[in-house]
Amino acid sequence: MEILNTIHQIRAGNRLLMITKGNTSVDIRITKFTQKDFVDEIEDELNIPITTETYNNLVSEMFKSC
Repeated sequence: MEILNTIHQIRAGNRLLMITKGNTSVDIRITKFTQKDFVDEIEDELNIPITTETYNNLVSEMFKSC
């Protein structure tokens, strides 16, 4: 059984970026909301699964540019 942990969650305006990491894979989810009657409703959602190796390479590249 794989254990999943949400490691990053960032909300800006009507979008939410959530990164969930497991033992062998990472899930990047981008959700776009609309607000109706003061309640957020999901308008669109994009899910991008990547390997842990790809995630580690991405984080390494981001760290180099900081």
